Amino acid sequence: MNSPITHLNSSMKDVRRLMQIHKDVGGTGQGRRYGLDVLNKSGVMFVASAWEAFIEEVATQAIDHILNKATSHSDVPLSIRKATAKGLESDKNDLKVWDLAGDGWKPIVRQYRDQVIKDEITTFNTPKPHNVDALYKKLLGIDSVSSNWVWQGMSLLNSTKKLKKFMEMRGAIAHRGELESAITKVYVEDHRKFINRLSVRTSNVIRQKVHDQVGSYPWLKAKYGAFS
Repeated sequence: MNSPITHLNSSMKDVRRLMQIHKDVGGTGQGRRYGLDVLNKSGVMFVASAWEAFIEEVATQAIDHILNKATSHSDVPLSIRKATAKGLESDKNDLKVWDLAGDGWKPIVRQYRDQVIKDEITTFNTPKPHNVDALYKKLLGIDSVSSNWVWQGMSLLNSTKKLKKFMEMRGAIAHRGELESAITKVYVEDHRKFINRLSVRTSNVIRQKVHDQVGSYPWLKAKYGAFS
């Protein structure tokens, strides 16, 4: 299974191409480059889209790997088993469904997965911290994946605030709203690297969670240095 990080890195190539065009046209001297705002706005949109696609891919690959490798219903996160069983109103015991013989429980979990994907992922166009947390809570039983978005020089408060503001900027561009300030090449590059960092943290946390459930990893461990 290809790592979601690999696909993210491939998507980010479009951003790097845009910034190279910016450099080729505007040069490398100091000062603002007029007439190149469209490239910077496009860069924001590409970075945001890459992040959105990454979050979706990690979620779907993770739950599919769990279902493919699970040898019994106990390999499925408890919160998922409970949420799935709530649909069976005929039995008051919210875990009774897991007494089904053989692999009879797998279609039930897949139905739940499909419903979550329909409800959360199909309309998932604002991957802010609280939305990302809600998705992974429903699909994988993880309380707060965003709590792992910390590294040297970046606190949890700052990382979640930065992501929120970036997604709001994407929304303003998409809806042709008034921007608080001009978008610069430096802004695009800074947030491209920031999203790369978030993605590495997210990929590795979910990877370990899946391993804890079924004893095998869905993809290779991600390293920030792998990004070009």
